[in-house]
Amino acid sequence: MDNRDEELESFLNDNDGANGDDMNELDKYRADPPLRLSGQFDILAWWKNQTDEYPVLAKIARDLLAVQVSTVASASAFSAGGRVVDPFRSRLEPEIVEALICFKYWIAAERRG
Repeated sequence: MDNRDEELESFLNDNDGANGDDMNELDKYRADPPLRLSGQFDILAWWKNQTDEYPVLAKIARDLLAVQVSTVASASAFSAGGRVVDPFRSRLEPEIVEALICFKYWIAAERRG
């Protein structure tokens, strides 16, 4: 078990108390009053600033919220005309891409009757 696994396991099993410093991170976070937001809010920056108070939750939030952006629109990625998914744009196996394209046409044909 690596350090991250041990830290998560410790966090999940830390149920010493229901108030104050005895609370685990999740209980503390849930007990905090909700934020009042106005204007734009950068959730990743907020979690970065909360690393000292919620170290494990901040790591989890950053992992979940840091979704990589695709350079190809999803509609055009699976389009059979023009740009086609190639090894540089997708990690999908060619058989899966072919099945998805076929499935797209089958659904379109079913809708047309």
